[in-house]
Amino acid sequence: MKRTPGSASKNRYPTTADLTVQNQQMFEKAGCDIEPIELNDIHAEIKFLSKNIDSHAEWDQQVEAMQHLMGLINGGALNNERFQRELPCIYSGCAAAVTNLRSALVKQSCLLISQLARELGNHFDHMGDFVTPLSTQLSHGTQIISESCKFTILCIASNCPSRKVLTSIIDLSAKKGASSKSVAAEAFSKIASTWNLDAFNMIWPKAESAIVKLCSDASPDARSFARDTVHILTEKHPEKAARLISKLDMRTKKAFEDFEYNLPHEEVQTIQKPTRAASVKRESRLRPPTERRKPSAAPQNPHRAIKNNNYRNDNIRSNNRDTYKPSFDDDLDPNDEVQLNFPDENKGKQSCVPTRSNFQHKIKINQMNDEEIIDDTNIRTNKISKASRPTTANDHATKKPTSTEFTNVRQTKTTSARAERPNNTINRPSRAPSASRAEKAPTSKFDNIKKVSPSSRYSRAPSSSRAESVIRNRRKQDDFQEYGEAIIPDEPPKQHYSARRQSLAPSKSARSSKPVSKNTSPTNKGNYTSHTPSKPKIPKYQLQNGQERSFLAGIRKIIDEGETEELSQNLTDVSLGILKCCVHTSPQIQGAAFALLNDFLPPYYEHFQPSLSKLLALLVHAIESNVPRASSTAQLMLNSLPKYYDCNELINICVKQPPNFPILNLLSSLVSMSEAYLSSDHLCLQILQVAFNFHKNIDMKIRHTTAHIIMRIEQANHSAIKQFIDQLSDKNRESFEEFITPYIPDLTFNQSAFDIPQFDPKAAISFRHKISQIMEEANDKEWIDIRSQVYSELNEAMQSRGQEKGTLNLIKNVLQDRGVSEFHRLLPGLLYLSKGSFSPIVNNIFVIIMKDVDVNEFLSSIVQVTTNHPIISFPAIELITRVFATVTPKELIPTFHIVFPLLQKEFSNESPEIRKSVVMCFVEMKMVDNEAAEQFINMLAKSQKKLISVFYTRRCSQSS
Repeated sequence: MKRTPGSASKNRYPTTADLTVQNQQMFEKAGCDIEPIELNDIHAEIKFLSKNIDSHAEWDQQVEAMQHLMGLINGGALNNERFQRELPCIYSGCAAAVTNLRSALVKQSCLLISQLARELGNHFDHMGDFVTPLSTQLSHGTQIISESCKFTILCIASNCPSRKVLTSIIDLSAKKGASSKSVAAEAFSKIASTWNLDAFNMIWPKAESAIVKLCSDASPDARSFARDTVHILTEKHPEKAARLISKLDMRTKKAFEDFEYNLPHEEVQTIQKPTRAASVKRESRLRPPTERRKPSAAPQNPHRAIKNNNYRNDNIRSNNRDTYKPSFDDDLDPNDEVQLNFPDENKGKQSCVPTRSNFQHKIKINQMNDEEIIDDTNIRTNKISKASRPTTANDHATKKPTSTEFTNVRQTKTTSARAERPNNTINRPSRAPSASRAEKAPTSKFDNIKKVSPSSRYSRAPSSSRAESVIRNRRKQDDFQEYGEAIIPDEPPKQHYSARRQSLAPSKSARSSKPVSKNTSPTNKGNYTSHTPSKPKIPKYQLQNGQERSFLAGIRKIIDEGETEELSQNLTDVSLGILKCCVHTSPQIQGAAFALLNDFLPPYYEHFQPSLSKLLALLVHAIESNVPRASSTAQLMLNSLPKYYDCNELINICVKQPPNFPILNLLSSLVSMSEAYLSSDHLCLQILQVAFNFHKNIDMKIRHTTAHIIMRIEQANHSAIKQFIDQLSDKNRESFEEFITPYIPDLTFNQSAFDIPQFDPKAAISFRHKISQIMEEANDKEWIDIRSQVYSELNEAMQSRGQEKGTLNLIKNVLQDRGVSEFHRLLPGLLYLSKGSFSPIVNNIFVIIMKDVDVNEFLSSIVQVTTNHPIISFPAIELITRVFATVTPKELIPTFHIVFPLLQKEFSNESPEIRKSVVMCFVEMKMVDNEAAEQFINMLAKSQKKLISVFYTRRCSQSS
C-alpha cells in the first residue's frame, strides 16, 4: 500500500530537537506528576530515604525511594523544619546517582534535584554541591543523560541564588569542553535575569572575568549565551555591564556598539566647550594655551556618545559665552519632549541675548542620532545663563563658536559598590577652580561623615564677581536640597540659576527675589554680591523631593561604615524616607530602596513594629509589581519576617490582607512553626478562608501550598475544619471535598452520628457514663469528628466543684486511649486544678501530654491559653518553671522567645505572688543557659534585672 504524506507525518520518529523540547518541559515541571504523600513519622521517613537513596542499594530501589521523596515534597514535607534539616543525608546517594551509567537512575535523580532546587530556593545550598557531579555527564553520548544534567544545572541557576551556586558555575566555566562552557554561559544568563546581583558584589568580579572569557570562547553556543548575559545586564545592571564591556577585546566590543545609547541618563558625561577671551584679572588662573584641549567637530569616539534624558528648563535663556553645570532631575522620563533654543546666527552678531520666540523646536530625545545627541548636549549647556555685562570691542573680536565645535567626551568614575547610579559631571573650560566658588559650595548635612573638598574632585569654572550676581532658578528651593558631597562624593553639587538675565548695573526692575547689596570692600569696589535670606532649617535626615538617590546613597554609606549611632536617633525620618523611595516610580530607585530596607530592618525591626501591617502590604505590592531587583529583595524580606516578629502576630496580619500568592506562601511557613497558636477556632477559620481562595488554581505548587495549610490546621484543630465545611454551600463543599480528599483521605464531610451530652452539675455521673460509652463505641474517624466537643464539655466539668476527681480520671483514660491531639482545650481546667489537692493527678496528665507533644508546642499552648484566661496566670507560670527545671537544656533554649512575652507582661502584675513566680522562672531560664537568657533579661527594667540577679545568685549558692 502506498503511504500518503499524512500517514508518513503521523508515523515519523521524533527528532533530537523534539526530544530536547520534551526533556526541557519535563524538568521545568519536575515532580508535578507525582501524587502528594503526607509526612507522618519523620524519623522513619529519613531512615528509609537514607537507606535506599544510597550507592549500595539497587538502582530500582533508589528510583522508588526518589519518587517517594518527591511525593513527600508535594505533600509539604519541606515545610517541616526537622525534616528539611535532616534531608542532606541523601546527598551522597544523589551525587552518586547522577554519575551513574544507567539513564533511568540519572534521569530520576536529576528530576529530584530539580524539584528540590525549585522548592528550597536559596536554602538549596545546604543540601550540598550538585553542580560539580552533574557537570561530569554534560558531554555524555546518551542524550537523556547529558540533557538531564544540563537542565538540572540550569534549574539550580534559576531558582537558587547563593554564593555557593555562583562559585560552582564559575568553576564550571573554567572546565575544558564546549558542553561545560556552553552550559555555564547559559547558567550565567539565567543568573543575570533572575538573581539580585547586588547581594553578590564580593564574588561578582570572578563571575565577570568568567563571562569575559566566554564572550570570546571558541564555542559558538558559549559565545552566544555569554553575550546574551551581557545584554541582560545592560537592561538590569548597566553599571556591571559597562565594567564588563570595558574588559572585552576590541573585536568583541563591536557586538555591543549600541549598548551605551541605551544606558540610563545617570551615566557620566563630560562636555567641553571653548570659552571667550579671559580678562586680565584671570590670566594668572588660566592654564597655558598649549595645555588646553582643542575643540573638535565630533566626539573622539562616536560610539561613546551617551543618550541622556533631557532636563526641562524653558525659562532659562542662553548665553553662548559661558556655561555652568546644569541641575539634574532624577525623575524625568526619557520620552519627554524638550523645548530647545537654537541661536540665530544673523542676530547673534547684533545682540548678546537672542530672543526666545525666534527659534523654538521640539525634539524627541530617543529619536536623536549621534550628531544630534552632541548638538543637543551643547544646546542644553548653552541654556544655562549667567549675568551679562556690556558688550566690548574684545567681545566682537572673539570668534563665536558653533555647536559642531563642542566636544562630547565620556568620563567614567568609580563609585562605591552599593551606589545606585554613576555620577554626572560636566567639565568646565580649562581653568583653575575659583576659590570664591569653592567657599560657597554646599556643605554636607551628615556632620558625622568626613567632608570632602569639592575643589579636589571637580573641575569648576572660575566665577568672576560679575558672574556671581543673583543666580537663581525658578524651580522650588526645596527641590534642590542636597544631602551633601559626603554622601555621594563623586557627584558635583547642584547649583541654582536665574531664569532672568541680570545686567551689570543693578536696577529695581532687574532684581530677583534675593536682595542685592553693593560690596564696598577695597578688593571688590563697585561689584555686587547676593545675600540669601534665612531659610527654615531642614531636618538632617529628612528626604527632600527629587533627592532620592542622594538620600539612599548617604544612608547606605553610613550603614556600610558602621556609623549608625546618629541614625538610631533619627529613625523616624530615615525609615519614612526609605519607605517613600520604595514606592518611587523609578525601578532603579525602588531596587536600591528595598536593598537598603533589607539591611536596615534587622537592627531596627522594633521601630517597624507599629506599622507591621503597612510594611507587609508594601512588600507584597513590590513582589507583585515584578520589578526585578525590588521584587526579589522584597521576597527575601517577606520570608525573613518570622525571624524578627511573633508568628501569631504575623498570622493575624496576614488574614486581614487581600488574598494573594505571597500571603499564601507566608501563611504556609507561619502555620508550620511550632509556636503558631492554632487552637483558636476563629483564627483557623480565617486562615482556611484565605487558603480556600486558591484551591481551584491550576498551578500545582500553589495547590500543594494550599493543601499544606489545610493539613496543618486539621492536625492542630480538626473542629475548625468541620466548622468551615459546615459553613460552605453545597457547590463549594463538593469542590473543596474533591480538592482535599487526596491530601486528607480520612476527612469526612457528613454529620456525626453521636449526640454529645452537655455537662450538667446535677447529673455529673450520667454525663461521665455517656462520655465513656461514646469512647467505646466511636471508631477513629468518628472520634476525630467529635473530639473537640467532648473536650469542651470535660473542661467545663473540671471547673465544677465536687466532680473534679471523677472528671480528671476520665480525662486521663481518654488521653491514654485516644491520644493527646487538641489537648489545649483541656488546659484551662487542668491549670485551674493544678495547685490544689488534685495536683498529683493533674501532674500525671501533663506527663502523658508531654510524652507525645513537642515541648515548643506544649509551652506555646500554655502561653496562648494564659493570654485568653488571665485567672490561671500563676499556675501557668509555675508549670513553665517546672518544665525548665526538668527538660534538657537543648530542647528548652528555642522556647525562650515563646514564654518571654508572657513573663514580661506578668512582671508588672499587681499580685506579688505572680511577680515572684516570674522571677523564679527567669532564674530557671538562666540555669538552663545563662547567655541565652541574658539576651531576653536585658530587655527588662533595671530594677527587674537586679531582682533576678539576686535570686539567681542565691540559687547558684544553693546548688553548689
